[in-house]
Amino acid sequence: MRIPSDTGRHTLGSFAFCVIAALGIVSAQPLGRSAFAQSPAGSTTRDTGSPNLSSDERKPSDPGESTSLTPDGMGHEPLICGNSETPGADILIQWENDGAFFKPNGASDEHYTNGVRVDITFHPGFASDIAQALPLAPGVIDHPHDDIRSAFGLAIGQSMFTPRDTASTALITTDRPYVGWLYLGAYLQRQRSDVLDHLELDVGLTGQPSLAQDAQKWVHDLVGDPEPMGWNNQVRTEVDFNLIYTRKWRINILTTDDVAALPIVQLIPHAGLTLGTANRNAFAGFLVRAGINLPDDFGPSRIDNPRAATGQPRNGDLGFYVFGRVNGKAVQHDMFIQGGNFTNGPGKDVQALVGDVQAGVAVYWRYFELGYSQSFFTKQFKGEVGSDSFGGFYLVGTFCF
Repeated sequence: MRIPSDTGRHTLGSFAFCVIAALGIVSAQPLGRSAFAQSPAGSTTRDTGSPNLSSDERKPSDPGESTSLTPDGMGHEPLICGNSETPGADILIQWENDGAFFKPNGASDEHYTNGVRVDITFHPGFASDIAQALPLAPGVIDHPHDDIRSAFGLAIGQSMFTPRDTASTALITTDRPYVGWLYLGAYLQRQRSDVLDHLELDVGLTGQPSLAQDAQKWVHDLVGDPEPMGWNNQVRTEVDFNLIYTRKWRINILTTDDVAALPIVQLIPHAGLTLGTANRNAFAGFLVRAGINLPDDFGPSRIDNPRAATGQPRNGDLGFYVFGRVNGKAVQHDMFIQGGNFTNGPGKDVQALVGDVQAGVAVYWRYFELGYSQSFFTKQFKGEVGSDSFGGFYLVGTFCF
């Protein structure tokens, strides 16, 4: 899907993000107080005025007794809602596209041409119970269960794939097929210290029910682009799923010189596996980021790599960072290239090994974060001409409902 490159393109993109952000803010209540407060000396102490504290907790601490860090060990304050200690919910909005507004240094309208996804993550009790019960918990011998942080997320998304030639009505057998994918996802995240597990199940529809054909035609009509003509040849309707597991490790490479030792540069390796009827692959890579007031997470978000919602947001700090990510993937199956699993249709043979690099920047203030990146891929199927790339934005905010 190509977004126009003139002023109208920029207006359309800016308007869309403003509307999305406004809807999220209007639907949320004001943020609650934190259960921790900063002392005048800059150290973090327990706020004994909270109505939810026990009588023992309200007793004055010993003179001079304080702790320089909040329980997450990174100087972050936990966000609570109202008069309870229920953490706030995160709303994450992502939009990826290969058009000029998203990637002005090389716009296109082909292959992975558009993706949108909206996530909401929160912290119910059952997520903690499941996180403790699941195997492979890092540090299970050295740390008690109450050191585990957890989050549960729900997502809805749509991905759109087309061949290079969208003007032809004929069946194109020399390129990847038209595919739309409309899906729902649910995931559990578990963090112990500097290790994160992400387990996600996505179930979705291809074909006409994916609404990809209608969405691309509507946007092209809106911005005055030629109508894509080949959607009658798209992969037919079927139900498919992906089960995705990812583990990430967070390593502080450089920290501040003060007692807090806050991170300035981090290395975040990752590895994982996808098993499903839509995709089957194994992947591994790493991310490096550097900045000021780094957030308590495991790196920025991309649609195929959601951010961690297990960390604590900073309260009032302005921060930013730049990042680069390298990823390699061993591919056994990719429905979006090879075509449908249960219906006959066009498709291409996948490349067994695929790589991609991503570079971008993120800025955040209080409970909001905005990020932008560009991603570049090696050839993903046999006979592919050139290679694919796209740009992407994400916006995340923490709210009390």
